[in-house]
Amino acid sequence: KNGESFEGAFYGKVGENIIFKVERETSTKKFSINDVDAIITKYDGELTYPFDIPIRQYKNPKNTLDYEGNSVSQSYSSSLSSSIGYSSEKIAFSFYNFSLLLNIDEHSELFGTFTSIIFVSGIGLGYKYYIMGKSKSSLFISVSAQNYFSDDYFSEDFSLWTVAGVSLRKTGGKVSFNIGISNGITWNTPIIPFLNLEGRF
Repeated sequence: KNGESFEGAFYGKVGENIIFKVERETSTKKFSINDVDAIITKYDGELTYPFDIPIRQYKNPKNTLDYEGNSVSQSYSSSLSSSIGYSSEKIAFSFYNFSLLLNIDEHSELFGTFTSIIFVSGIGLGYKYYIMGKSKSSLFISVSAQNYFSDDYFSEDFSLWTVAGVSLRKTGGKVSFNIGISNGITWNTPIIPFLNLEGRF
């Protein structure tokens, strides 16, 4: 918007930043979407605010961007999260849980989670998809396998659960407010609402 123009490789939008590699430079730069007037691309034509298109990989497949726009040395990146509240989209019967997240792209992730409630603990493994993207407020759906156990009992049967909800998040932020409903498929459980606060780190 200040009259300058650059040629190079456009990798995508992450949060409120445009990730761009200027020609003849070795590293990428972040440009605020509020400072960019238009992006002319070879395959997507002219892009204007808010520049919502999928994040792309570098030409070198070993160098990619994670959902926060950081360069990583593998196709996927991992992070941790914890949530507190009434139930969770990752594991139904919980008041708090800790999770390991495998970020596939801007819209999807795999997760493994653990919770403990008095004398009972639980684990969950699943997949979560953010319809509008995980770096901003978005509707989401997920499916998971969950199991619960105590000190003297471990069930060999995992139950399947489906979830639909919304994640309310400041664009680019790491804290979200999650609300929605979950339903067990295997045991035909009643619909369970969830309401929790989640932080990523």
